[in-house]
Amino acid sequence: LKHATRENHDWYWLMDDDARPENDALEKLMDADRDRLNAYASVAIKRTESADRLCWPAVTADARGNLHTRDLLQPVQQVLHLPFLGFLVSKTTIESLGLPERDYFILGDDTEYAERIKQAGGSLYLVRDSVLYHPMPERRIFSFMGRTFSNPVLSPWKKYYDVRNRVLIARKYYGVRCWTETIPGQLIRMLHSLKNEPDRLAIMNAYMKGIKDGISGKKGRSVTPG
Repeated sequence: LKHATRENHDWYWLMDDDARPENDALEKLMDADRDRLNAYASVAIKRTESADRLCWPAVTADARGNLHTRDLLQPVQQVLHLPFLGFLVSKTTIESLGLPERDYFILGDDTEYAERIKQAGGSLYLVRDSVLYHPMPERRIFSFMGRTFSNPVLSPWKKYYDVRNRVLIARKYYGVRCWTETIPGQLIRMLHSLKNEPDRLAIMNAYMKGIKDGISGKKGRSVTPG
């Protein structure tokens, strides 16, 4: 993004290297009634016989529910989170808020940037007719004390960054909810992972180190992929 902004365009479209946009995906994004303070995104799906499944559930802006299929979206759906996957952001926003947090290294940098946009008075939108295809992330859904949890299935080194960056974000933006929701939620997910993952010691270390480094504010690349 730093390199791209040297070209001085008005809008920048970000996505993963394993995303495959439909031919008119960018056109549909640009057709939306856009505000430079907001961010917009294509809808990342995995197409099945029954429905276009969203790769990441869309959390509606009123936080009343998660939408799991594209047909449930409004044409321009306001949401609480957007991934860097078909993510359209303006030069105005980048100049105002700066670049994404490179010291997150991997995972969560999109969540942090979306929180920055909201804190600055912007909103986040999914554009239903702008579609790209992406592999469905593997996650396990489970219930604990009447609540439903989603637990991403990740290798231990990725799990470390997932946990650490979630805690970093919660410390920065969520106040007391970091201690009452985020950290307890990660400990519950750790117990679930220990029950289901083969390398229990490595996964437990990933969670505990991630929570510790998140609380202490440690950033950067501190665990080697492998």
